[in-house]
Amino acid sequence: MVAKYFEMLAFFRPVVHPKQFQREYTNFWKNPAAVSITWLGLLFSMLQLTVQVSRQLPNDASNPALDPDDMVSTFRHCALQCLTLDDYAKGDIHLLQGMLTHLEAEYFQSLDPQANFYILTGTIVRVALMLKLHRDPRHFSNLSPFQAEMRRRLWLSIVHGDVLLSFQMGLPSMILHRQVDTTLPRNLREDDFDEDTKLLPQSRPVDNTTHVAFYLAKVPVIEAFGQIASHLQDVHPSPGAVQALDAQLRTARSSVPEYYQIRPIEDSLIDPAFALMCRFAIDQICLTGFCILHRKGLVAARFDQNFKQSRQACVDAAMKMLEYQHVRHRESKPGGRLSGVGATMLSFTKNDWLLAAMLICLDVHLSATNKQTNVSDDESIWGRDRREEMLKALERSYYIWREYSEESVEALKASEALAAMLAKIRPEFGISTKYGLTRTTATTTPVNCQSQSTLNSATACTATQNDAAETSGLGLQVPDMFSEPGDIDWDELDRFFISTGAMPSTIDNDNNVAIYDSEDWLNGDVWTTVQGS
Repeated sequence: MVAKYFEMLAFFRPVVHPKQFQREYTNFWKNPAAVSITWLGLLFSMLQLTVQVSRQLPNDASNPALDPDDMVSTFRHCALQCLTLDDYAKGDIHLLQGMLTHLEAEYFQSLDPQANFYILTGTIVRVALMLKLHRDPRHFSNLSPFQAEMRRRLWLSIVHGDVLLSFQMGLPSMILHRQVDTTLPRNLREDDFDEDTKLLPQSRPVDNTTHVAFYLAKVPVIEAFGQIASHLQDVHPSPGAVQALDAQLRTARSSVPEYYQIRPIEDSLIDPAFALMCRFAIDQICLTGFCILHRKGLVAARFDQNFKQSRQACVDAAMKMLEYQHVRHRESKPGGRLSGVGATMLSFTKNDWLLAAMLICLDVHLSATNKQTNVSDDESIWGRDRREEMLKALERSYYIWREYSEESVEALKASEALAAMLAKIRPEFGISTKYGLTRTTATTTPVNCQSQSTLNSATACTATQNDAAETSGLGLQVPDMFSEPGDIDWDELDRFFISTGAMPSTIDNDNNVAIYDSEDWLNGDVWTTVQGS
């Protein structure tokens, strides 16, 4: 099982050095009582992550006599016991490695975002700060080149996780970057350096497929995205910040090494599947940044031509994300280019796709309800009417969400929300709803049903059509989102766009804690009609 972890190392954060761990593992079996409790926590976290990921990949050769669920549960329990027994105030590198690996395993296990991920990330950040990982190793003469490089790798992984997870939860980042001077690790293979290394070799080209190359390639993108996420959290945002942040993100996107630049699947026949996933991941961060930065321009552009570019940037990015959703879903099927690595739809990616769908729904609605006052119609921006193109993308997205609805509560909510919105903006879609979905027959061909090349795809299409016709068992209440074309409550929309939807509705002033409603975001009316405006 340990060997399998290192076979799949490309999937994981580069926080464990194989040769170092091999020696530690050998010594463990020679004298089990001599190892630290934090090292045991790292070991069990690695085992938890290995089982969690390997069972989601095709052709998994795990022992069929062992129940993967039981194995994950056992390893998880042991990892938590070991990691919580240590004194965090005296934490060491093994504790950080174990917590990061455990967090990664938890994320692979859940298709839905969890608040405890954010809390665990906060603990990881605090331990890292106490270990001075935010200060470059050059300040500490007692560190060997190997230790210095592994500390840089750890810090890079922590920073990326903090930015993305904080954004997903709709909460501020926990790292103050103006107080950090840790430099980037070098792009080295694990066999390029070891504990006895006296001088680190020169960094390999970033387009070389080392285990850290992907993280280095997206550094400018993560930095720009983090600035945008921070801007959204500002109580008093700086004037002109949108234009500056847009320029920063575009520069970061263009600076991504060529090997990691997005390109059509058909132009990547000789590239490994994991490289394709990395390209999608990096570019989707960029597209999400454009969406959240320019989303208010969707409305403002209808009345002020100065916001045309914001609307264009937002819609183009959202449509491209829905295209990525379709391609990744299609290629993750048996026989597809991503069938070996695309089995897991992480909630980072899923949340971005839903954001894109909501923005396109909003844009289509605004185009239909502001025809008389619209100063930035599709023709003036793109030279053509994009309504049908947008609706096709939304319908395709709807069927993809339906396919995942049995695995994820968030996917089920997404499919129902999309169904409700499509019923409003395109009644001929065949789904009628006011509050809750009703049994109906969908008239649109589901995604992948155009191709009957395999029996599996035909069966999947039939099942999808049947699913689309069934009434939801959750009884989720969908608001009449498009009945009032008044001003938009962006604070309410942001609670969904940059969070999981579980936002506090009130504050208990006596105890100074947030009170969460039992209902989800779908029950909130995101439209506000302003009288006299």
